[in-house]
Amino acid sequence: MNKNRICGIAALLFLMASAVPAGQIEMSVVAGSMSPNSPAGVGVAELARKITEYSGGAIQAKAFYEAQLGDARSAVQGLQQGTVDIAVAGNSYFSSVVPDIQAFELPFLFGNYAEARKALDSDAIDPVKAQLETKGIKNLAFWEIGFRHLTNNVRPVKSMADVKGLKLRTLPAAIQVKTWENFGALPTAIDSSELYSALQTGVVVGQENSIGEIYTKKLQEVQKYMSLTGHVYTPTCLGMSLRTWRKLDSGQREVVLKAVVDATKAAREASDRDEAVMLAELEKSRLEIEKNPDLAQFKETAKKSYDLFIEGNAGRKALVDAILAAKK
Repeated sequence: MNKNRICGIAALLFLMASAVPAGQIEMSVVAGSMSPNSPAGVGVAELARKITEYSGGAIQAKAFYEAQLGDARSAVQGLQQGTVDIAVAGNSYFSSVVPDIQAFELPFLFGNYAEARKALDSDAIDPVKAQLETKGIKNLAFWEIGFRHLTNNVRPVKSMADVKGLKLRTLPAAIQVKTWENFGALPTAIDSSELYSALQTGVVVGQENSIGEIYTKKLQEVQKYMSLTGHVYTPTCLGMSLRTWRKLDSGQREVVLKAVVDATKAAREASDRDEAVMLAELEKSRLEIEKNPDLAQFKETAKKSYDLFIEGNAGRKALVDAILAAKK
């Protein structure tokens, strides 16, 4: 973030603070770079509204979208520093703070949304929450970007054999890159903002992403084939600055937690609704969609990614085992 941007954010936060009446708390609820219409944006709006409502106006929560207070990376840093009160961002932005959070994105860990939500709402993830707290972030909930699917311009992908040799843009995390190498692809890291042009010009021939990201980035315009592989579930972490949390009394904390329940419901309902609508629209596009690819070899090969993630780490093995048990 450049110096002018930092100064601008500091000035905005100062103006917010200076406008707060005595005894009233001003609270920022940040969606990073995500829009108000995204599931995370819907959840952030509901969270801000409910915190204000349940506190009887004693807490004035304000939602911020589309990098108004900085992008996802700076939002996570803001949580640690106490300059951002509440923020939601993809798990990958928290992985540099707590690497074990990558467990939630192991390939084929979850078979559907019900399994994923059940596990992420359980105490199986308590070790990750505890690690986040040591880094100054209190986890309030996990929302989602969704399940990731494969698109490309070369051929329909009906089985893992069809992936061989495809140059794909994937998540830059080491586990994700190794997973696609094991599948036979040639993964490469490209910033999300450059993905459309990279596909258009042939820098890469394919990519993997959620239905929402594929649709909103209009990747159907520059891709021919899509396979509903659902190979990775991508959560988003809703965090609160531990500095902010510690300033609240017990009643105010209850208000926040009650509001989080409502916001989580709203975000997940928006995710379900949007995905159904967007998939229907993608079906009308130029994409040829393989709805039932053979995933057997994908799943067998994915076991290597679990071994790489755990790699003799007893804590990580216990975490993965707990998640697998909790999703049932």
